[in-house]
Amino acid sequence: MTAWLFSRAKELNYFEGQSSISFDVLKTVQQFVAGYEVQACPLSLWEIAILKGYEVFRQVKENNGGIVVCDRSARTVEYKPLEENAG
Repeated sequence: MTAWLFSRAKELNYFEGQSSISFDVLKTVQQFVAGYEVQACPLSLWEIAILKGYEVFRQVKENNGGIVVCDRSARTVEYKPLEENAG
């Protein structure tokens, strides 16, 4: 699923400037995860996760690295730049 989604994201500039993902893409993701625990996640949650994940991916790419901080209980992911060492 990840490789397929990445190829779609690449075609769409990694979802930059998008506030939603097409229903067809979300339904395909749902089909990929059928039979696994995550199948219980609603499409809206997949949409948020994909958009936020690619937002962080674009930041890592743009800055040639960084730190990705995730909080599974809060369902958050964020980008933090690498701190430059003084001296």
